[in-house]
Amino acid sequence: MQTRLYTPVDAPMLKALLNGKLGDVTEGRDVIVVSQLGEEDLIGALAFRPVFLVHELSIGRTPLGRMVASELITYALATARGLALQFGIDHPEALFVVDKENDTLRRLVLERGAREEEPGTLYTMRIR
Repeated sequence: MQTRLYTPVDAPMLKALLNGKLGDVTEGRDVIVVSQLGEEDLIGALAFRPVFLVHELSIGRTPLGRMVASELITYALATARGLALQFGIDHPEALFVVDKENDTLRRLVLERGAREEEPGTLYTMRIR
């Protein structure tokens, strides 16, 4: 299975992370990526891995921004669930790639039961 990208994203960042750590986390796992990373960065980091990018998550630091982010996480997980069914992934996980400065998004994914893979940046969550 090859990498499939859904919805282009545009926040280029975390170059050092892409030099191995993201690949280490996804190695041998069926992971659906929810990211703020630039599309070209993800293609290089995740080439030839069964990984899906489902949605860009970018929010402000306001109550409205938090509500929008929560809805985007819900949408991303629903989309990821559909992709897992479509491609026959038995134990899917969502991998959230979060800007280290985005405390709101980090708190939201942790509240939803995500596990921290790389402090402040990578979080995985079982898709039920």
